[in-house]
Amino acid sequence: MSSNACSFWAGVWEGGSWVLICSDSFLLNAVCPHPAGMWPEPRLTSVVWWEGRAARIVGDECGCQQKAARSSKRRKIPAPRLKALFLPPGLIRHGFTLSPLLLSKKIQDGSLPPEHVFYAYVGKALQIARETNCITEYMQESETQLQHTKPGEKKGLLYGVPVSIKDSINCQGHDSMLGFVKNIDKPVAEDSVLVQVLKRQGAIPFVKTNVPQSLISYDCDNLIFGQTCNPLLYTRTPGGSSGGEGALIGGGGSILGFGTDLGGSLRFPAAFCGICALKPTGNRLSKKGVISGIFGQKSVTAAVGPMAKDVESLALCMRALLCEDMFNLDSTVPPLPFNEEVYSSTRPLRIGYYETDFFTMPSPAMRRAVRETKQLLEEAGHTVGCCMNPAVVLQLCFLLASGPRSDHKAHLSGKGPSIRSTSHNISGWILGRISPQKECRWTVGLDGGLSQP
Repeated sequence: MSSNACSFWAGVWEGGSWVLICSDSFLLNAVCPHPAGMWPEPRLTSVVWWEGRAARIVGDECGCQQKAARSSKRRKIPAPRLKALFLPPGLIRHGFTLSPLLLSKKIQDGSLPPEHVFYAYVGKALQIARETNCITEYMQESETQLQHTKPGEKKGLLYGVPVSIKDSINCQGHDSMLGFVKNIDKPVAEDSVLVQVLKRQGAIPFVKTNVPQSLISYDCDNLIFGQTCNPLLYTRTPGGSSGGEGALIGGGGSILGFGTDLGGSLRFPAAFCGICALKPTGNRLSKKGVISGIFGQKSVTAAVGPMAKDVESLALCMRALLCEDMFNLDSTVPPLPFNEEVYSSTRPLRIGYYETDFFTMPSPAMRRAVRETKQLLEEAGHTVGCCMNPAVVLQLCFLLASGPRSDHKAHLSGKGPSIRSTSHNISGWILGRISPQKECRWTVGLDGGLSQP
């Protein structure tokens, strides 16, 4: 038996078979430290995953340790499946290089057994979890869904594809904790609309991934599961708040994942972990069943979006999700399917950019990245020009003039200066300083269109 401040594992000889017990949140921490360095295949019949979340809690204020201890769960995975996990056939190694589209096609035509694909990704995910601490929970019901996956049946664009889900996105029977102890042992009653549509498209959600406490962070750390590391360099952060997703996909443990974005929570992990992500327009994908870190916050619209290794996988995901199921399950989602004509068009685009909004100044590295992107777009044949969005400036000025926590009583009663007139004066002064600059060729209208002054 081995132990430390955060975890323990033990090998128990029970009834002629080995049972390995681990307190950490990953199965691999239990099975890898076997003293002989080998699997006792003839005798290993089951592995018990003991998830003891209380190990991360410091102190016992408000009964937190007892509450965390009550959430401990025991799960068994039969040994034959574990053997398939860590000794996948050669075709599964090849399967790691396939895109979700090709992977789904090969599962449907029978050239790749769905169970081999699934358990190969589970094994890889557990390996990455041991290295980066990115997984919070394994969804065992995914094995039941896998049993209903039969080659030859055509069921959706993501048929048989294992997908990972951010902790804040509800999955039936599992906690959505957001790093808060108060949310431990509170499994949700039903899947989010996103997860429901994924399952109808044939995808298999199999793990939930780590987030920072409250989601409002560019790091990925909380008191329940601890710090998640970057798969490219363990001493660095994977970004946040979808950091667990970024680490898992960046390390190759998931082919497709889903996160949320308010102020960079998809984009930061994608940039830090070397993968791709898409933040759609706020209401493009349903947010029903997606938990927010700040309840009642409406000033900035959050979005749900996919994460993957390449752009084509993101496009495939949007094709699959923007379907009748999504529109029927959530009436607030505009019934606009994926526009294949726009996506496939080779017509050059007119793109506006700016390096600063004059409220926050970019670092030299960020400014260089924007300019390098501009150069690449121009080399690809697109028209790129500096622009400024007056709507953004107006909103920032409105916020500054009114105050983020102002009750607006003076303004509503007619006493004191008008918020709108004050913000218009500030924004007019800023835009007056910007527009004479020759490098700013365009302005963005309130309707989103670009125009030249």
